[in-house]
Amino acid sequence: MVFVLGARGAVNIGVKTKIMEGKGSLRFSVNDVFYGNINTGTINNLKLTDANWVNKPDTRYAALTFTYSFGNAFKPKNQYDATGADSEKNRVKD
Repeated sequence: MVFVLGARGAVNIGVKTKIMEGKGSLRFSVNDVFYGNINTGTINNLKLTDANWVNKPDTRYAALTFTYSFGNAFKPKNQYDATGADSEKNRVKD
């Protein structure tokens, strides 16, 4: 093996609440709370050398999200309100 990777991990948390009589929601989330998603390792197979590396990416962030549901405002209306049985009833009357 040339590279041996070290352990890494992340803890993410989030909360969500409904607002505006259930039509909206607020979410707050935080990623990598303890900053444990750091890449570390050892480079092997180099003669007379001891090589380690550390990469600290920017993995911590917080996000606040607002979502609003418009409901059925954009739902297309049915063209025909009558069922097939209603159509047959009207045809038979004539």
